[in-house]
Amino acid sequence: MKKSLACMFVLVSLLAVLPSVNQPSEAATPVSYTQHDPIVIHGNAAFNASNGVVSGTGTSDDPYMIQGWEIKGVQGTSYSIFISATTAHFTITQVHATNSSRGIYFLNVTHGKLDHSLIDNETVGVSVFHSDSCSILDNTIKDCGTGILLADTATRISVSGNHFEDNLLNVDKPKPLSWEETWIGTVVCLAILIPLAVIASLALYFRFKEKRQ
Repeated sequence: MKKSLACMFVLVSLLAVLPSVNQPSEAATPVSYTQHDPIVIHGNAAFNASNGVVSGTGTSDDPYMIQGWEIKGVQGTSYSIFISATTAHFTITQVHATNSSRGIYFLNVTHGKLDHSLIDNETVGVSVFHSDSCSILDNTIKDCGTGILLADTATRISVSGNHFEDNLLNVDKPKPLSWEETWIGTVVCLAILIPLAVIASLALYFRFKEKRQ
């Protein structure tokens, strides 16, 4: 009996010191951000150190990392981070974007990711237009006019785990037309176009007929 109790004690002690594999790891939050000017990246070639890239090669296994910056807008600043016309994999993480018209703006971007960042005091916190296969995960977005704006030209955009606070509108995503709305719109268009086509055809017919007489 004593031997069994001793074995159990040893087993429990070992389990207590072993790391739990089921516990999700939390992203490290910088103790302090480093100030950076607004970042503008157009095309894959612009992913470089001067534009805030701290590591990465742009592949799916090793994305470009833009990390640890605080970007404060100044008068006339349109964006904190503006990225356009890129296909390389990149991640914006642990940044603080504040006081600009649009905090983080993706335009014609593929494979972009924004996570574990703070976006506040923006007209629009995060904007995504004409982009595909991007994700907006686990960010804090507060004190903005609109937290996240997803245009109808943005496809396969993953949005989850974000914390919203004191925004006028948290997420603005166009609602697809229902079948009834699409059907009614089609009927209205046909009702207008068909008579116009008939009138134009008759006008051409009589004009051609007059010329032949």
